[in-house]
Amino acid sequence: MAELLLAHHPDRRAEAIAHLDFAIGEFRAMKMTPSLERASRAKGLVGA
Repeated sequence: MAELLLAHHPDRRAEAIAHLDFAIGEFRAMKMTPSLERASRAKGLVGA
């Protein structure tokens, strides 16, 4: 969801970051490394 918001709705950046923050915590808890890395990269591109 965050990737779509960032790509197509830059005015909803804060919402995208909130999605990424939530997803990163969940991926970390479930030890879902590939998804965690993808979400972390997306957040890094936002500069947050």
